[in-house]
Amino acid sequence: MEGFYVVFDRESKLVGFAKSTCGSWDSTVLEPHVTGPHFYSGDISKCSSSNGNDVNMAMLIGVYALGSVFLLFLLLPAISWLLQAYQRHVSRRHADESTLLPPIQQRR
Repeated sequence: MEGFYVVFDRESKLVGFAKSTCGSWDSTVLEPHVTGPHFYSGDISKCSSSNGNDVNMAMLIGVYALGSVFLLFLLLPAISWLLQAYQRHVSRRHADESTLLPPIQQRR
């Protein structure tokens, strides 16, 4: 369809082509042309895939499965890192409390 404007008339079930005004910079490129008309008297519903919904559902399941695996590999290290940070924080707090000196008594 390069070199043409393409118009789809859904009401009349027609496709129209017109030569594009965008010229090619390369002089070796052939001039665009259309042959026809070519008519199709068959059932146009056979031109598309009949199992398109099945393919879309399989792709959707695949995307969710791969997304779940990817998310799992991202969440596990993040949760592990957070737990380690929390344990370090708790151990520092206990270490600080155990090294406190007894309060100094005031002189009378």
